[in-house]
Amino acid sequence: MIIDTLKLTRDQLSAFIDDPDTLRQFEKLFEAISLGPGNQVVISGLSAGSDPDLFIVEPDGTWVNTGEGTTWDEVSQPFIGEKITSPSSDIKVNQVDITLDFETSARYPTDFASAVIQCIHSWKLGSDFRPHIHWIQNENNVPNILVEYRFYSNGEAVPAAWTLKALTDTVYPYTAGSILQITPFDLPEGFAEDLGISATFDCRFYRDVTNASGLFAGADTYG
Repeated sequence: MIIDTLKLTRDQLSAFIDDPDTLRQFEKLFEAISLGPGNQVVISGLSAGSDPDLFIVEPDGTWVNTGEGTTWDEVSQPFIGEKITSPSSDIKVNQVDITLDFETSARYPTDFASAVIQCIHSWKLGSDFRPHIHWIQNENNVPNILVEYRFYSNGEAVPAAWTLKALTDTVYPYTAGSILQITPFDLPEGFAEDLGISATFDCRFYRDVTNASGLFAGADTYG
């Protein structure tokens, strides 16, 4: 059986693994693998205090995770091709750079780009949700970026109210030329606890050049 082939002796392992720490890690892994009821392949906890049977492969190949560990996943939503509302064409699709350009003539609340995003099914209910945008930064200043958003779960009424937030943080320091920048926006503590599977995230993005919202220190001086 497969499990039998993994039960190598220390002498067999040390024949091709020189490092003692690496050797011990392999030994711990092999010790953690066993054959469970109904020919399940079971991987138990590899560290002190961890839950037993953290990972199980069913006879039909189904993977079952039973521990509390999680990993990050990302839902990407390109704005090219999304809904653009801009009566005077102050938001334009740049066909050369394949970007969405918010001109200095863009105004809040008239001009915006919007998107509807569905939370993926693999998202762990109640876990962190960290939305952010990727954009091209061409100078040291940061434009007045606004986001208006709402979340709601399946079976719930669509909320009439939206939350408006100024986005002023950046992840990377500006150096020179054009850099790919990330701007995150924090959500209220514990907001995700009431969201259900495949909840919906509606969002609108604005460039508030004149600071009509009053949420920025002043007018937008970005070129």
